[in-house]
Amino acid sequence: MPWARDGLARAARGRRTAAGADPATARSRARLGLATVRGVLLDLLATGDRAGVDAAREEFLRLYYGPE
Repeated sequence: MPWARDGLARAARGRRTAAGADPATARSRARLGLATVRGVLLDLLATGDRAGVDAAREEFLRLYYGPE
C-alpha cells in the first residue's frame, strides 16, 4: 500500500523538518520510524507477546524522541 507508506512517511518527515532537521535527515528518520513500527507489529503477530511488544515500542519512542 504505497499510499499508506507515503502518507505516514510524509507526516513524520514534516514533523522532523518543522523541528529543524534537514530534509535528508527527516526522510531517513521517517523511514526508520516506519520500519520500526512495521517490525513491532510483525513481532506481535508472530509471538502474540503484547507486553514485550509494548515495552519495545516504548523504548523505541524514548530513544527516537528523547525524554519529553
